[in-house]
Amino acid sequence: MAVAYVPDKERIMRLSVSLPSNLTQDVANWRYVLDFARACDEAGVDRIMAPDHIVFGEQLDAYGNPALGGLVGGSQPTGPDGNYFEPMSLLAALSGVTTQIRLGTGILLAALRRPVVLAKSAVTIDVLSGGRLDLGVGIGWQREEYVAAGLNFKARGRLLDHTLEVCQLLWREKRASYESQDLTFSNIHAMPKPLQEGGYRFGSAAE
Repeated sequence: MAVAYVPDKERIMRLSVSLPSNLTQDVANWRYVLDFARACDEAGVDRIMAPDHIVFGEQLDAYGNPALGGLVGGSQPTGPDGNYFEPMSLLAALSGVTTQIRLGTGILLAALRRPVVLAKSAVTIDVLSGGRLDLGVGIGWQREEYVAAGLNFKARGRLLDHTLEVCQLLWREKRASYESQDLTFSNIHAMPKPLQEGGYRFGSAAE
């Protein structure tokens, strides 16, 4: 659980709650996650956060290495066989059982996704939820996730910048063109656009 102070016109305390990072229960009984989200929504919690891991390797000591994006003294709590849902899919489900709480990622390893697909999945959640999506993004600490996705772990910072650049272009422009060493397209239309003007609130962190 985290409390964040946001510099609005008046300083307001905002309460964010993380979903269980590891589904410790049998995944066949996962619906308690929906119940948890409903309870947070009814209690007036400001935002619920979904974690992100696509796969795990077995070199979990990297979690405690800040040079790789980890946390000083940290340890990965679930071992390599922790049960993690894909966060964008999970937030789409939560949008259907809540009405007020903001839906966030904490954090999304955005560089593991193809930019145009991530842009579409994000805008879908935003529209269906009435503009409640917040994207917290980061590079992560685990080489194995990038290798499994066919991506260069050493280039993860550049890949993240590229992914966010393409997403923001598609969210904002009616007719989009882009050219880089990784991707080139011209005159494409990606609809709908986010309900949030200009796209999403972005945060960044190393998980």
